Amino acid sequence: MNTIKQIAFRLAQLCRERKFIEAYHELYSNKTESKGPRPRTLASKGLMTFLERIKQFVSKTDIHQIEISDPLFAGDYFAIGFQMDYNFVHEPRRYMDEICVCHVQNGKITGLPIFMK
Repeated sequence: MNTIKQIAFRLAQLCRERKFIEAYHELYSNKTESKGPRPRTLASKGLMTFLERIKQFVSKTDIHQIEISDPLFAGDYFAIGFQMDYNFVHEPRRYMDEICVCHVQNGKITGLPIFMK
């Protein structure tokens, strides 16, 4: 079983390498839940929902630069800062600046609230 530190540092590594799909397959629970950062964003439940969203994002996005912080820890939680300069195909560039707070249970990420600027 992976420790919270192993999971957190592995997530940071995979995101730095832009291996988002691999991160979900390797590190997330089948019962992962997320609450979106904005009222219009729907909550997500289940690994398959996350995988579908990330596959869509990766298929239509050009990532110009990505910065992932080292994780911070508190109990069964860790947080990672995530900054990305990107654009959707045929759209203007965007900048995302967020903090992902992950809950770990039984060696897998089970919760993922996201806080965006």
